Amino acid sequence: MKDESDFSPTLDAAAQAIADGDGSNFRPSADARSQRTTNDVKQMYEKFPYPSPIVGNGLIRDNGNMLSVLFPDEDFAGKRILDAGCGTGQRANGVAKMFPKAQVIGVDMTSASLDAARKMAASNNLSNIEYRQCDLLELDLGLEFDVIISSGVMHHLEDPIKGLSRLRTHLSDTGVAMIWLYHALGEYERFLGRELLHRLWGENKSDLDRGAALMDALRLDLGSHQYGSVSGQAGSEISYRSINADAYMHPIVEAYRLARGLSMMLDAGYDWAAVASLNLIGKSVLIDIEGSIDPAYKDISVQLSDLFEATELQNSYLQLDRLDRLGVIELLLKPTAFTMIAGSPTAAKLLPDWLLQGAFGRNSREKLQGCGSSNVSILR
Repeated sequence: MKDESDFSPTLDAAAQAIADGDGSNFRPSADARSQRTTNDVKQMYEKFPYPSPIVGNGLIRDNGNMLSVLFPDEDFAGKRILDAGCGTGQRANGVAKMFPKAQVIGVDMTSASLDAARKMAASNNLSNIEYRQCDLLELDLGLEFDVIISSGVMHHLEDPIKGLSRLRTHLSDTGVAMIWLYHALGEYERFLGRELLHRLWGENKSDLDRGAALMDALRLDLGSHQYGSVSGQAGSEISYRSINADAYMHPIVEAYRLARGLSMMLDAGYDWAAVASLNLIGKSVLIDIEGSIDPAYKDISVQLSDLFEATELQNSYLQLDRLDRLGVIELLLKPTAFTMIAGSPTAAKLLPDWLLQGAFGRNSREKLQGCGSSNVSILR
C-alpha cells in the first residue's frame, strides 16, 4: 500500500499550478469534460446503434399507441411530430406508419443509427418521415411541433433539464411533449450491474470491445421485456447486443422517482406535467389517479383493486393527495420506467380528464422538489 509521500510530488505540482492561477493540466474544464463525454456517448452508439441496427419491417408501436389513447379521434393530418433521440427509428417509423397524414421528423446524434432508421423507413414504404443528425442539447430546427416524443434519452444527457428546455422551445402552444425516463426503483438491480461493470472497466472507456467482453463475462443481460412488450419486432430483428450495451455500458445514466421527473418538466419551462403510464416487466399500465378513465382502458390501467385487496388500505389510499397516491403506486409496482405528458394550458384542454386529474402545475414545483431525489427512498 502506498503511503502519503508517494503522492506528494503530484500534490505539490497541483498546488503550485493552482497558486499560479492555472490548474488546467490537472482538471479539465467543464466544457472539455462535457465534450469528452458527448464524444464517448456518440462513439458507443456508432458501434452499438440502439434499439437495433437490424433493418426489417417490424416497428415498435408503443409511442403511437399512447398517442391513440391520448387523442382517440386524432389522425394528426398536417401536423408535425418530432422524435428527439430517435436512435435506429423503430419507434419514429412506427408513429409515421400509424399516422400517415402526419409529418414526422426523427433526430439523433449518430450517423449509424440514422442510416438504419432511413433504411427501415424505406423498407416500410414510409414517405412522411425524415431524419436529421444533431445534438439535442443544441437542438435548433427552426420549427414548432404539435407532438414531441423523447423515449429513453433525457436520462442519458449531462444536463437533462437543458435538453427538456430545448424541446420546449420547439413545442407549439397546443402541442404536448411525451417524455420517457428510467425509474429508480425498478432499475435498481440493473444499476448495480452497470456500476460493477464500470468499476472493472476502469477509467478508460474508449475500448468498447473490452467493455463488451467484460459485460459478457459478468453475464449482464437486460432482456427485451424490461420495459414492457416489444411486440411488432420479430425476434430476428432484436439486437440484444445493442440493448445490453445501452443498459450497462452507457457513460451517462440516471433514474428518477416520479416526483423528480415531474419537477424536472416544470423546471424546464412546461406549464404542467402528468405521469401517463408506467413500464413494468412484460407490460405497461396507464395511471388513472381518480378512477375516471374510459372503461375501454380499465384493463390496461392501474385500478384501486390492483393495488390493495383490503378495504382499510383502499380507504387510506383514497384519503391521500395526488402526489402521495403516485408515491404509493410506484412503491407497490416498482416500475422500470415511466412516461410523462407536458405542455401549456392551451394544450391541456385537448387531453382526457383522467390524465389531467393527475397533472401538476408550476404552483406545485416547491412541493415536488420537496419530495427529494432520485434515490430509492425519498422520505426525510
